[in-house]
Amino acid sequence: MNRIGQVSGIARAMKLARETREREYWPAARMREHQASALASLVGDVGSRSEFHRSRLSGLVGEDGSVEVSALPTLEKKTLMENLDDAFCDPRLRGLDLHSHLLDTELVLGEYRVMASSGSTGSPSLYVYSRADWRSMLAVFFRYAGIGGVLPRLPRRRIAAIGAPSLASMTRKLADSIDVGLHRVLKLSVSDPLPQIVEALNSFQPDAINVYPSVAALLADEQISGRLRIAPEVISTSSELRTPEITDRIERAFGVRPFNLYGTSEGLWGVDCEHHQGIHLFEDWCIAENVDADGRPVPDGQPGARLLLTNLFNRTLPLIRFEVSDVVSIERGTCPCGRTLPRLKAVEGRLDDVLSLPSTGGGQVAVHPSHFSLIAAMPGIREFQIVQRPDEILLRILLGDGATADTTRQVTRTVTERLESLGVRDPMITAETVPAIERTPAGKLKLVIKESPETSPSN
Repeated sequence: MNRIGQVSGIARAMKLARETREREYWPAARMREHQASALASLVGDVGSRSEFHRSRLSGLVGEDGSVEVSALPTLEKKTLMENLDDAFCDPRLRGLDLHSHLLDTELVLGEYRVMASSGSTGSPSLYVYSRADWRSMLAVFFRYAGIGGVLPRLPRRRIAAIGAPSLASMTRKLADSIDVGLHRVLKLSVSDPLPQIVEALNSFQPDAINVYPSVAALLADEQISGRLRIAPEVISTSSELRTPEITDRIERAFGVRPFNLYGTSEGLWGVDCEHHQGIHLFEDWCIAENVDADGRPVPDGQPGARLLLTNLFNRTLPLIRFEVSDVVSIERGTCPCGRTLPRLKAVEGRLDDVLSLPSTGGGQVAVHPSHFSLIAAMPGIREFQIVQRPDEILLRILLGDGATADTTRQVTRTVTERLESLGVRDPMITAETVPAIERTPAGKLKLVIKESPETSPSN
């Protein structure tokens, strides 16, 4: 896309963000009316342009055009990828090898951005957005920026974006599309060596930083040690589970409370406000249903098994009740900031990361990986990873400043006590120190690895 078109798109997205900001304070009834109208428009539109969605949604639209979201079928990632050609609303996209366009800097057919998920569940997905779709995505981004305090200003902000190494990721697509001079931007990869990142940040002296929580924790250690010497006004984290222990570590090092960004390639975004009492979800752009393993809605404040997302603005590759395996708790009600948006009160990670361990009462007990977060609060621990094997749980520990000869024994003892308190029978915990913990191709720290009997080293 040429520079003039890029700047024009940014200006229109910022205008759209300003025009829709009032929705953050709407009463619940008005938001439901907006969602119902947007959903009816979406279903009516895509049903006429996509054979896949036409067959799935047939007979589910009322005579008056109304649609009840809970009556629509859910959509699994595997099903969508197997029917990708028929799911597109533009027939020109059918039959194209879109994987070959993931690294393109130019728009496909002069119109479309193609990106891939990180594949953290083992099955990467493709997502496609038209210019108009992407304008809405950017508007959501600028809504986040407004809450997080990083809107453009003079003199220009110095923003360090430390994200995925691949040009195929949504975070890189966003960073590149808004890089039109509104800010001074330093783009770094989380896969860069830590000393290199530290040196670049010391030289750049950012006013604001966005980074994965696991990398933010490493930077906090560097700041406390004196190797990193920066004073950002704003820190935001995204793309990984951020535990209270990591939050405290960041605040202790930099003296600012970090914002927590929840952003998905599917279109659901949210961020916590200055009160940090949960992540405000922009439900005017994307309907989020928190459901249990059987697809039934869970009560407010209770963790579900997965989210069903309906993107209300993507008219290219529609995602209607699309299954995302995030385990979250959602609460409604007015925040002290005045916003009425629903809030993610707890993000436990992905359902695939939940460990099933033998219970003292018989059967199994589900243990969320967040219960292991107490490791991050222990002195001398830089990073850790959980490996579930058939007969034990292995904790891979990357040591840092403050570690002692007793650190691994303390980790083993502390985790054993925590699991016993959760009702796990005779937990077998082993901790080993490692020189590094391998990250995914997207640069994320995979917190939980599950090994089958066939893949376990003991076999």
